[in-house]
Amino acid sequence: MYNGLQGQKAAAALAATPDRLMSDLNTFGLLFESMVVRDLRVLAQPLAAQVSHLRDAAGQEVDAVIERPAGDRMLVEVKLGGADNVQHAAESLLRVDNNLPDSGPRRRPTLVVVTAGGYSYTRDDGVRVVPITLLGP
Repeated sequence: MYNGLQGQKAAAALAATPDRLMSDLNTFGLLFESMVVRDLRVLAQPLAAQVSHLRDAAGQEVDAVIERPAGDRMLVEVKLGGADNVQHAAESLLRVDNNLPDSGPRRRPTLVVVTAGGYSYTRDDGVRVVPITLLGP
């Protein structure tokens, strides 16, 4: 996974114009994920929170895990958008959350899908969908 600076360097090295990115949504998605993770790291710093990546033994992964010193956690998937992509991301977050080890009472992490645009809402399953434009302190 790229961090923000690597993503900027990658975009420059690819001469990534808007037209080129729109014709290669896979690369665009990777660069978007890099930008979101960079933003999450910046926003987490004043909270003394740690941002990491999670991949479990079954190979399931989460783009970002934000954990505050008090133990609160947020699992984040990043998708450019589209109902099918958001649905897949939400299912993945729920699956990973259900497979987290249970070491006594634990608070369920907040589950978030960050998208490129649109509206913020909470799905019936509790997964929050948030456009990148609403990330902030």
